[in-house]
This record gives sequence, C-alpha cells and structure tokens, in this order.
Amino acid sequence: MNKRVYILSLLLVSLLLIAASCEKVNSYPKNSIEGTWRCFENIGLNSPRDYNVQINYYNPDDSTEITLLNLYNLGYEFEVWATVEDTTITLYYTNSLNNDITGIGHFTRDYNVIYWELSYFGNAGSDPNIEAFFRRP
Repeated sequence: MNKRVYILSLLLVSLLLIAASCEKVNSYPKNSIEGTWRCFENIGLNSPRDYNVQINYYNPDDSTEITLLNLYNLGYEFEVWATVEDTTITLYYTNSLNNDITGIGHFTRDYNVIYWELSYFGNAGSDPNIEAFFRRP
C-alpha cells in the first residue's frame, strides 16, 4: 500500500513539474506597445471584425512617436502616425490622401490592451464611431 502511495505521489509531482515548465513565453517586448496586436472592432460600418495591426516606434530612441500599420484593415502599406503621452495615444497623420483616421487610444500600464475610439473617412466609406480594442496575439 505504501509503495502505491509513493508511486502515485511521485507521478503527481512529476505532472505538476511538467505543467509548470510549459509556461507561455511572451514574444513581444516587455514594457512597450511595440509589436503585433490583434484588433477587435465591435462597433462600426463593417463590424464585427478582427485583424492584425503592427505598432513600431518611429524613432527607436523616442517612445513618444509611433506608426501603426494596417489600422482599419487597410493594408500594411497604410501608415498612421501617432504620439504617445503617458498611457494615451493620439493619431495625427496618415500617409494616404484617400483615407483618414483620427482618434485616441488608451493602453493599460501592463501593455496588454489598448482601447480605441476612432473615426474613419475615405475610400471604404465613412465610419465616424468606431470602438475597438487591441490585445496581444
């Protein structure tokens, strides 16, 4: 009987150690909004939909300016420039004459979620009241 308890205890401890070693490793930078995000739009003309957005620092030495690629799912050649102050992102410019996106985002201090209020006007129509959020994939 004691041998069975010992073997079962050893098996249980082994399983716990194996489960603990399978911890998820984040593939994005710590303490940074830079990287790939999954956008979930929940209100707007073409909602609901989800797609990836890439956020890059415009200048690697300056964390106050960023570019967003593929915002509103317009393709990775569509760039939006924004400023970052504390936990607020303010969109201010696009590289397109035919598409304009304005709005503000707020990210959590652990850099896991960004909440957005956006407006889009351009080739794909008008969508003045977009609510979206970004999560890490």
